[in-house]
Amino acid sequence: MEIMKENPAIRSQILENKIHKIENTMDSNRKNGRVMMNDSIFEWYQQNKISKVMAFKYSLNPDRMKVECNKE
Repeated sequence: MEIMKENPAIRSQILENKIHKIENTMDSNRKNGRVMMNDSIFEWYQQNKISKVMAFKYSLNPDRMKVECNKE
């Protein structure tokens, strides 16, 4: 699950078609309730709800997911 709460930075990035910057904005604003898809997938992996293979498959950033999963 990914939750993106609207804020001026996100709104501006969408209006200016700077979609590639939204992930970084969300990542830096986690304290405001934003949840990244990779975080949810990793949490499901840690809870043994999905396998490592499934985590890599559905991750929006498989390389980052591999780093997270291999830290354990």
